[in-house]
Amino acid sequence: MGGLQSDDNKLAFHYSFKARNGKVNFQEKANDVLIKQPQHLYPIFLFTESKEGWHYEGDFSVAKIEEKFVVLARKGSALEDTTLDQDEAVYQEGGRRYVTHLMAERSNAVVSAAKSASSWICEICSMDFYDKYGVKYIEAHHKTPISTYSEKYAIKPQDLALLCPNCHKAVHIHMKNSDLEYDEIIKILAPTS
Repeated sequence: MGGLQSDDNKLAFHYSFKARNGKVNFQEKANDVLIKQPQHLYPIFLFTESKEGWHYEGDFSVAKIEEKFVVLARKGSALEDTTLDQDEAVYQEGGRRYVTHLMAERSNAVVSAAKSASSWICEICSMDFYDKYGVKYIEAHHKTPISTYSEKYAIKPQDLALLCPNCHKAVHIHMKNSDLEYDEIIKILAPTS
């Protein structure tokens, strides 16, 4: 049977592969299951034996595969996500949870009006999404961030900029990292001719 060796804070265990006469057979069922765990994501419920009896350590996953053992990392620990090579790493997503946020309401009507009044060409890089990708698409950006208003306010289509997704994201990154206004940011981002 495989052997356990723990680090001090018990976030990880070294679990030895099952071996016969000192030789590891990776096709052996117990070893094969450990090797395939990162791909199939089935749980590993780890128990250790002590003088007092069996102790449930928790839910683990294979974080690293070595020649003679695997490293089992506690679910949710930083070690679980960082020890596999990026080509071998498998992550879990898609869990559902309820989240409550206070959001400033956006007006779909003003976005529709801005899009119908203008050509769908990015105001910063002049890219026509349809010409490049065959799909009509443009994003509306509030030149004055909604978060700067404390209550409802009047907005006109001219208060929005029509941007491609990359320029829109770049504007938000600049807004987050500096105190620059939209008009100053577009001078930085606009291609020079």
